[in-house]
Amino acid sequence: MKRCHKCGEPIISDYVSIRDVCASCGADLHTCFNCTFYDRGSYNECREPQSEWVGEKEKNNFCDYFRFRVARRTATSGGETDVAKARLEALFKK
Repeated sequence: MKRCHKCGEPIISDYVSIRDVCASCGADLHTCFNCTFYDRGSYNECREPQSEWVGEKEKNNFCDYFRFRVARRTATSGGETDVAKARLEALFKK
C-alpha cells in the first residue's frame, strides 16, 4: 500500500504527479522519501545509478525514475499495537 512518508496516511491514487500532496497532512508526495529507490546509505541517497542529485529530498522533484514506494503492512501496525499493549498490561495487573 502506498503511504505518505510524513504521516503514514494511505494514498489511494494509482498515479502520483509532481504537484500532488497528501490529503491528510499536505506533504509533497513526488519526493525522494516516497520513492522506492531512496536509500540513505547509497551514493546521492539513491539506488538508481542514472538519477541526478536532488538537494531537497522532502520536496517535490522532477526525477524521471520516481516510483512510489509500497509500504508493507506489519503485524503491529496501526491500532493493533495499542490492542497488544492493553492486553499485556491487563495480563500483569493484579
